[in-house]
Amino acid sequence: MLNIGFITLFSFVLVYLNIIILNEEILILICFVAFCWICTNKVGKTIAYDLENRSLTIKNSLKVSLNNLLKTLINVSKLHSDYEIITSKFKILHNYYIQLGTTFVNNLPKYEIAESQKKCLKKFLFVYNLEKQTTKLLVLILSEKLKKLSQIQKLCGEDLQEKRFMCFNKIVLREYMEII
Repeated sequence: MLNIGFITLFSFVLVYLNIIILNEEILILICFVAFCWICTNKVGKTIAYDLENRSLTIKNSLKVSLNNLLKTLINVSKLHSDYEIITSKFKILHNYYIQLGTTFVNNLPKYEIAESQKKCLKKFLFVYNLEKQTTKLLVLILSEKLKKLSQIQKLCGEDLQEKRFMCFNKIVLREYMEII
């Protein structure tokens, strides 16, 4: 850099030769240039260090921000692909539910018919058993009545010697003989 003394001497020569006219604007310009030059020489290293730290902080912040943005984009891409997979699985599930509903609706009448047949079969079996029991009961009641009737007929025919009952036995005996 140039020596300050040389610059000062050269400035005085230019002023003396009236090449540079000293007025307020020129003096303010000279003061501003001197201030800037002194600041850069004396405080320049501190400012450079501060600006360097700030630039590193901004650079690190930008790297972190870009890494976060990259991670976010990767996650969004993964979510998008997962969403497509889930959507396709829901479509498959929808088709299965449609098939299940259709099968259920188609087989429901068959199921109802089978269930009603089972119920009717149980009822018919119950009625059949009831008829058999009733038939047995009627046979027992009739046999008891016939037994009592035959006892009364025997009593009236043999013991009491009632003629109508004796004649009745002969008619029944003749009918049996004709059948045989």
